[in-house]
Amino acid sequence: MTSSQTSQSSQGSSGIGTSSEDQEEVHVITETYSLRDIGGQSYYEKYFKSGRGGDSDSSPRTIKSTYTSEGRVMEPSPGLLKSCMKKSKPETSIKRGITFAENVTGGYTSSSTGEESSEDAASDDDSTTSYDEGSYDGREGSITYQCKDDEAIKQGAPGAKMFDQNIRETFELNPEVRSACETLAKYLEDSTEVQTKQLNASVNVIQQEWFKVASHKLSDCNQVEDYLSSFNEISRRCLEYVVNLQDANGNTSIHYAVSHCNFDIVSLLLDTGVVDLNKQNKAGYTATMLATLAYPQTERQQEVIQRLFSMGDVNARASKDGQTALMLAVSQGRIEMVEMLLDVGADVNAQDNEGSTAVMCACEHGHTNIVKLLLGHPDCDANIADNDNCTPLKIAMDAGHKDIGVLLYAHLNFKQSQSSPPYSQVIELPETVV
Repeated sequence: MTSSQTSQSSQGSSGIGTSSEDQEEVHVITETYSLRDIGGQSYYEKYFKSGRGGDSDSSPRTIKSTYTSEGRVMEPSPGLLKSCMKKSKPETSIKRGITFAENVTGGYTSSSTGEESSEDAASDDDSTTSYDEGSYDGREGSITYQCKDDEAIKQGAPGAKMFDQNIRETFELNPEVRSACETLAKYLEDSTEVQTKQLNASVNVIQQEWFKVASHKLSDCNQVEDYLSSFNEISRRCLEYVVNLQDANGNTSIHYAVSHCNFDIVSLLLDTGVVDLNKQNKAGYTATMLATLAYPQTERQQEVIQRLFSMGDVNARASKDGQTALMLAVSQGRIEMVEMLLDVGADVNAQDNEGSTAVMCACEHGHTNIVKLLLGHPDCDANIADNDNCTPLKIAMDAGHKDIGVLLYAHLNFKQSQSSPPYSQVIELPETVV
């Protein structure tokens, strides 16, 4: 329906008698209303011509126009329906923000306005709840997972280790090595059931595989652990035999592990309870002796070395020169190793093949702090002479370490003064010391 037809229809059917100005006003309104149709009827036909929205009768309706400072405003007469040209704006506008599904781990609800409906507020309360398993960073786009079990394991809570489900690669013996181990286990049970040729071939296969896995600097402790477990499953005696296998230089797996500072592997070998720590290589050194030359970086690594010292014979002598682990540590200036060896009962007065003691080694190399440490041991005897009848004092002076000479002289005379009346002797430094 056009605007002109609407105007004529309104004047004819409704019987509205108005002036030209009123007609113009009505004409303007009906022109606006005719632009929007609902159900095939214009607003004018629905509300003005049919008379709905006002009184039930079909009495004439007029529209007043009021002029204000802001312009001309159309107002309906009393009892008439208000104009539907402009929809009133709600008092409170609600802007809905992005809402993540609550079943998404770490999801949350965000809103761009400070005011929300009670339903949105409840949803926001649920969404901002901290999730135990993780959180989502909307700015970085990353998900951070947090597990209470991991925290308990990290803190070392009792019984928490059973929840450790870290997945790692597992290693199995290949069929050839497993067959060789079974042959070896059979021989260890009954030597008459395996021929010498078959035994030697099996041992050769096991030796090559074992040292390839356990004797390198970059050896994988997880692979070593799985191999040890497989050996133990076959036979306990098989495990003991393989762990103590020696290569052409007489080194065992623990010799290599200690030399390469693979303390995790050292700990695994100690856990077996069958490793022989007193086996010497061709140079005459045990794993305990080699450990004095290692450089632990963490407290846990130091604990492994301390455990190694406590399980091995720290007073064992090397086959070639008769040196002990304490002498090796002293000669290298490893004061922390000297302390650990003394704590586990190392003999401070032990002598090598030349009659030298740990104190003499320290005096010869000029390790003043180690000399103080050894002299402070209650069992230390600074009067012991070597095969050339040289005492620690003479060795220190001949090497030009006068500060150590003064320490030794004061130590010797102090002990003498304690054993005799204080007035019976006057202490004088020899000319060589002065």
